[in-house]
Amino acid sequence: MDWKGGVLGQSQLTRTAICLVEIVRLTPEEHRFLDRYIEGLTMLSKTDIHSQHEANAFSAFYFSLKEASRTFGDWKDPSGFVEVFESILATTFSTNETRSKFISLGSLVEAQDFTGQPPHSITLTEAAGMKLTVDSYLLRKFSERVRERAALEMA
Repeated sequence: MDWKGGVLGQSQLTRTAICLVEIVRLTPEEHRFLDRYIEGLTMLSKTDIHSQHEANAFSAFYFSLKEASRTFGDWKDPSGFVEVFESILATTFSTNETRSKFISLGSLVEAQDFTGQPPHSITLTEAAGMKLTVDSYLLRKFSERVRERAALEMA
């Protein structure tokens, strides 16, 4: 992002306001995906040359997305998250190569979740890409909720 002197524009401020308002409106049951999202942010913030937590961050963001897709009703079939993940990735990344890479990493994270140890082959770029995927998904879902409420209020 080119910050152009560090000034946020109206569109960035509007998106931030939408997210803040919608987070406050979440029920306790709907709030679960945020725990994993915050864990991902924490792992990113702890990452440096001596303490690498990229895999932990990717894993946290992946499971945050998985829980969010259940919360927002996009994932209903317990065995079919791969299809949901593919459709979410298609709205974030334009190349099949990138989407395939993230699907493979997601499968790796799912397999490693049973052992309690995250995979070690995930880069900071991939962890940031997973965060971007979650951010994009949440902004889209929060915006949908705002539009739905506005339509109801106008009716």
